[in-house]
Amino acid sequence: MWIEKRKNSKGIRYVYSDRFKDIKTGKMIRVSVTLNSQSAKARKQAERLLQQKKMQAEVPLVSVVDTMTGITLEEVAQEWVTYTEPIVKSSTMAVQRRRIKRIFTILQPSLPVADMTVAHFEAVGRRLHYTSGLSYTYTRGVISTLYAVMRYAKRKGYTTEDFSSYKLIPRPLTPKELERKKTKFLEPSELKEVLSQLWSMNSRIAMAMEFLSLTGLRCGELLALRECDYNARKKTITVSGTISGGERTTPKNVYSYRTIDLSKRAVDIIKRLMLQNKQATTWGKTYVDNGYIFTTHTGRPLSINGINRLLERVKIPGKKVSTHVFRHTHISMLIEAGIPLRAVMQRVGHNRPETTLSIYTHVTAAMSEEMKKKLEHLPV
Repeated sequence: MWIEKRKNSKGIRYVYSDRFKDIKTGKMIRVSVTLNSQSAKARKQAERLLQQKKMQAEVPLVSVVDTMTGITLEEVAQEWVTYTEPIVKSSTMAVQRRRIKRIFTILQPSLPVADMTVAHFEAVGRRLHYTSGLSYTYTRGVISTLYAVMRYAKRKGYTTEDFSSYKLIPRPLTPKELERKKTKFLEPSELKEVLSQLWSMNSRIAMAMEFLSLTGLRCGELLALRECDYNARKKTITVSGTISGGERTTPKNVYSYRTIDLSKRAVDIIKRLMLQNKQATTWGKTYVDNGYIFTTHTGRPLSINGINRLLERVKIPGKKVSTHVFRHTHISMLIEAGIPLRAVMQRVGHNRPETTLSIYTHVTAAMSEEMKKKLEHLPV
C-alpha cells in the first residue's frame, strides 16, 4: 500500500492505493480509497477498505469443473480467514477461528468443497445442538461461520451449491436450561447483596458493576468510557468504543454507538471516580491519567478478566455472578418498569427485538405478586 497527498477545493486529501493480481487474467489491478488523514487509525481503515475492494473486484475462477474442484474445506476456510482478517476486529476473528476448529470436529477438513451439501450443515447443527446439547445461540454462530465460508467458496467458483435453505430449528429447552436462564439476572435484593459484598472487596469495581446495573452497558463499553464521553450538563454518556484485548477499539456494531441518559446515582459514581482519578494523578506515584474513568491504580482501564475473578468470590445462592449479569439485570428492570421495547433496545445497543426479549425470559417475584392481585379483579 502506498499513499499520495493531494490538494483540492476541500483541502488536503490522502489517496491510499494498492495493487493485486487478477487470478483469471493475470493482469495487475489497482484499487484506491481517499481519506482525510494519514494517521495510524486512518491507515488501518484504508487497509480494511482496500481489502474489501480487492474482494469485490476479483473475478471468480472459471468454474468448479476446473482444476480447483479438489480444494478442501480446510483450504477454503483458510482462504476465507486470510481475506476476512484485515476487515474485522481481531476479537471477532478469534471467535471465527474457534468456530472453524469446532466445525472440523464434525466435518473432515479434507472434505472436497465441491462435495459439500446442505446435509453437511445439518450434521453440524444436529451434533452441536441436538446431540451435544450446546445452546441454540452458540450453534447458530458456528453455522453462520460455515455459511460465510461456503458463500466465499461459491463466489470463488469452488462450488455451485446454495446452502441458504438450511435453517437451524431450536430444540425444546431442558428443565436445567430453563432454570439456568433465570440465573442470568439479579432480583433487587440480590443486586443489593452482590454490591455489598463487592464494596468489602474492591470499592472501584463495586462502583463499576453498580454503574453497569444502572446503564445496561457491556463491560467492554464501560471500561472504554473516557471523561470526554461524559456530558455533565446533559447528564449523559456517549458510547463510542469498547476495550478488547486490552486495547480501545470500535464498539460491537453500528447500533452500539449511542448516547444514554444517566440517573442521579450513576452521575454520582462518575463524579466520584473522576475525583479519585484526579487526586491519584496529583498525589500518586504510579497513576498515569489516560482519560479513562473506570481504571486501576495505574490509570489503565480495569480488566474484564480481573473483574470476573473477583466476582467469582461473590456468593449468591443459585446465581453465577459475572459482568454480563448486571447488563441483563438492567434490561430486566427496564422491561419490568414498562419501558417500551424499542427504547430498551436503543439504550442497550440491540438491533433485534428477540435479542432483548431472550434475556427477559423470567417472571420476577414482584411481577408475580402483582399478577396475583390483578387476577382477582379480572372481569368474569
